[in-house]
Amino acid sequence: MKRRKKSLLEEEWHAKTRNDFLTESQKQNKMKNLSNDLRNATKKIDYLQKKVCKLMNEESVVIDEGVGESLTEILRESKLTPVQFNNSLTTMQIFTFKKFQRYAPAS
Repeated sequence: MKRRKKSLLEEEWHAKTRNDFLTESQKQNKMKNLSNDLRNATKKIDYLQKKVCKLMNEESVVIDEGVGESLTEILRESKLTPVQFNNSLTTMQIFTFKKFQRYAPAS
């Protein structure tokens, strides 16, 4: 019974548990899991970066340099939180998409 209890305790650990409370096998498992998570996250980041670059090349809209500078200045001067900043960019993108879609020839 003690052996079974000991083996169960060795396998169970929480991801946020400090390393000095873990046994060697738990530390190795934790490091392996963290390594896999990092590898997967890196792959996902690479995929998303390629996807963004592809979309920018295919569907981006060229704007006048003066308009771009004005927009940049307005966004820098505003006191937006990161969430508000992202929401404002998304709103502008949707507005621009709808505006250009209105003038696009019907296919």
